[in-house]
Amino acid sequence: MIKKIASLIDDRHKVNLTKPDKVILVDIYQTFCGMSVVGEDWEALKKYNIHELKVSAAGSKVKTKKDQDDGKDK
Repeated sequence: MIKKIASLIDDRHKVNLTKPDKVILVDIYQTFCGMSVVGEDWEALKKYNIHELKVSAAGSKVKTKKDQDDGKDK
């Protein structure tokens, strides 16, 4: 997958793995494929990645709107 996507990128673009200007993110989940090109702040945006969402959901309890309105954790 990486080689196929890399072959589609024009040769005028340089690769910088330590401090990239743009990053191509590819998420494959079952039969769906999502592809994004993000800027330098991709590290801060990783919280929107499917894997990160799954990990954070498994590690914390989700509050309902009613719980938040009551100020109680259930």
